Amino acid sequence: MADITKVKEAATRIKNQLNEDLKPQIEALTDVDIQEILSILEETGINAIEVQKLKAEVDQATNKNEVFNRVLSAPGVLCEQTKGIIRRIKG
Repeated sequence: MADITKVKEAATRIKNQLNEDLKPQIEALTDVDIQEILSILEETGINAIEVQKLKAEVDQATNKNEVFNRVLSAPGVLCEQTKGIIRRIKG
């Protein structure tokens, strides 16, 4: 079991580093970028309810970029989809 634990820990460290690497790109998102991300998520998102909640949160946020930083810190499908979209439009 120790080997599995080490592998999981290493994977978590790598994922966290990748999320950190995306933070400058997230900080550079413009309102146009954010609308593009939300549109793509609406069209292709696996969980429509999560996407609608995210859209509502972004609409109400004073710092929209911070909302995306939070999404990246929460593991899940929405996180992975959002990372892929950000890499595609900011890559």
